[in-house]
Amino acid sequence: MVKRIFPPTLVLCFLLLFSLSVQAGAIAPPTGSGVGQGNDYQEVFYLTGKPILLSGTMDIRPGRGRGDVVDDRYTFRLENQQEEIRLSRTLTLTTSWRREGRQEVREMEVTRFRETVQVGGDRYQANDADYRFSYSTLTDIHPAAAYFSGNWSGRKVYEKNRGEGRLTVNTSGETVGYSSPWGETENRRVLTTIDGDQEGEEGERIPWIGTVQEQASFTRRQEMTYVANEPTAISFSGGYLLTRTGEDILLYDYDLPRWNEGGEVRGRNRGSDALYAVLPPQQERLQVPAFRDIRGHRAQGEVERMASLGILEPTGLYFAPGLPMIRGEFARALALVSALEPEARQERVFADLSPEHPYAPYINALATQQVVEGGLYNCFEPAAAITRAQAAVMAVKLLGFEGLAPVPPYKLPYLDEGQIPLWARDAIYVAGEIGLLTPDSYGRIRPQAILSRGDAAVFLDDLVTYLRQDLVEEYRERLLN
Repeated sequence: MVKRIFPPTLVLCFLLLFSLSVQAGAIAPPTGSGVGQGNDYQEVFYLTGKPILLSGTMDIRPGRGRGDVVDDRYTFRLENQQEEIRLSRTLTLTTSWRREGRQEVREMEVTRFRETVQVGGDRYQANDADYRFSYSTLTDIHPAAAYFSGNWSGRKVYEKNRGEGRLTVNTSGETVGYSSPWGETENRRVLTTIDGDQEGEEGERIPWIGTVQEQASFTRRQEMTYVANEPTAISFSGGYLLTRTGEDILLYDYDLPRWNEGGEVRGRNRGSDALYAVLPPQQERLQVPAFRDIRGHRAQGEVERMASLGILEPTGLYFAPGLPMIRGEFARALALVSALEPEARQERVFADLSPEHPYAPYINALATQQVVEGGLYNCFEPAAAITRAQAAVMAVKLLGFEGLAPVPPYKLPYLDEGQIPLWARDAIYVAGEIGLLTPDSYGRIRPQAILSRGDAAVFLDDLVTYLRQDLVEEYRERLLN
């Protein structure tokens, strides 16, 4: 695995809205060969026997859900003026889903479709009658991220100039990716075959056979950068800028018929190319914490970032980075990292946690997701100091990585391996692999050591970095390599 390379309510709502907006269609649907979105959408067109880049708009009209079904309408307007090509396409993508436990199955089909392509004086038309599209994904849902994979197949038939030719385009593909409040990525592999015939100048039927292999990667993530204030002699030195960005990459290899000016096939047109798009950034300045006791501290940057996001409470003038982090505040931070909705309950989930406790809604939400559980006599101990082992177990469960450790027995590369509790062994293995826990200069992982507030800020910052950056890079490198 890849190593580590406002008020709470407002932060939580922001993260939820970002996650939902990503899932609502920020990534191009698997019905075309395109990148980008909105007014900056691009797609590769192959029916002329050579790849041609079309540019224009992709508009999405999200539908209203009807129980577990929703219809989204897509409208494409694309062209290449130099090649005299104009494409118009509308389709309705109907999605249904069902969920059992943590797993959700989504099925998509195109229920309405119409496409017209004008190539110079030739017109290609595809309609509902001969269009087929089936897409299914399986998603494993965890508090901090959802991991999915899927497959699809499709067919559309173009008629050229009402009888002069007929081309059938078959596609099959597979996809894998993840989504979280901090970023997402999706990798696709697509095989397209084109076969049929068209009428030559002498009225003869000329065969048309071609193949295209595509690999696409779509990423969305958030970046945090520090912006210093000038002049410096003002009440605060600077603050953080949150930038939501995205980029799409399409790699394609093609083997298409080569035509001469008389419309006859003269060999093959083979090659490869890439299409790249960067989404316009969206930026937001974050509130600036005014802690007086972290200047020059080794965790100053992490404390300021987590407090600016509201993950650590940005109240008062002192953060006390050397004091122990308590379990209740750490649970609240994890709930905000994963954008879990707080759960207010009348009954007690844990024997020592009253419904009125300020951290109870966050702890309850984590308990529902099986991230935390009670200890002796079903007590959570929200005011107790959290250990490094406990923090690792919570974070690994939040990510859904409990099953990534090797099958026992296995060795851990730490001098104090014998001090690791059995219940934390797998989590500490995974946390070490992804960079959430690192050994000290003596090679000790110190599982029973108390996590200070400063160290907790570093731990949470690394967790957010893993979600918004490292996971994206790992998935994308699988495609590019």
